[in-house]
Amino acid sequence: GFADSDLKAENFQEYAFSELPGATSDRQLKWKFLEEFARNFQDDLKTNKNKAWEDVWDMQDWNDENLGVANEEAGMTLHSIDRKYLYGYWRDSFANRQQLFLVFVRAEPMMMGGGVAGQTPPALGARAVALVWRDPTDQDGQPHRMRILFYRQFE
Repeated sequence: GFADSDLKAENFQEYAFSELPGATSDRQLKWKFLEEFARNFQDDLKTNKNKAWEDVWDMQDWNDENLGVANEEAGMTLHSIDRKYLYGYWRDSFANRQQLFLVFVRAEPMMMGGGVAGQTPPALGARAVALVWRDPTDQDGQPHRMRILFYRQFE
């Protein structure tokens, strides 16, 4: 696994993707490659304003071993399986399916009585926070898919 010293922003900017931790440099996707690819994609979006972003995404040269990025920026060759993975992973990241909500919960009893009469209201309530993912795409009349990614109840 990763050591804590590996989990620093500057490490991820140098190598944004690799097959395995410690992979050789020819198997690591450089940050400058990502910047150049994103710049090319943005330019194509501006040029093709009347097309949906998905169509422009599919217009990228996914058969090119450097994805249309100049070799000095790419610094590597992507195999077919790498390009297929990046196509699907990045496409889903650009899609309008990545909505995150931070939900704060505070629950307190409506009535006090019985054995709880001596306690103060804050001691009777509960507080929590949750991170929730929602897929906003239409599900043919079904409720939108949601998933709780993180939940923490406080004392």
